[in-house]
Amino acid sequence: MVGNGNGQPDGGIAAGPRWFSQESGAHANATEYNEHGIGICLVGNFEDHPPTPAEFAAVRGLIERLCARYQFRGAIFFGHNQVRRGGTTACPGKYFPMKELKAGIQ
Repeated sequence: MVGNGNGQPDGGIAAGPRWFSQESGAHANATEYNEHGIGICLVGNFEDHPPTPAEFAAVRGLIERLCARYQFRGAIFFGHNQVRRGGTTACPGKYFPMKELKAGIQ
């Protein structure tokens, strides 16, 4: 989870219990993403406003570190709305700069 300064540090990163126990996720409602993907949550409603600069920098850095550590090639990552099955979601929201996030990550 990446914080936005509301109850946790702005740009602060905290791993959840599923990461530490290496349990499958549940948010995608699709086995291939829940069992073989890494879910990153940013705090905020990006239908109302963009992430804070610190939050955005933190998620970019986190993705870069994960790509390097696990040797992901081509920075394959998606918004929740692209993988969610069995329901709809606007996540990450119209004000989340996905193109900017993907730019430059290898």
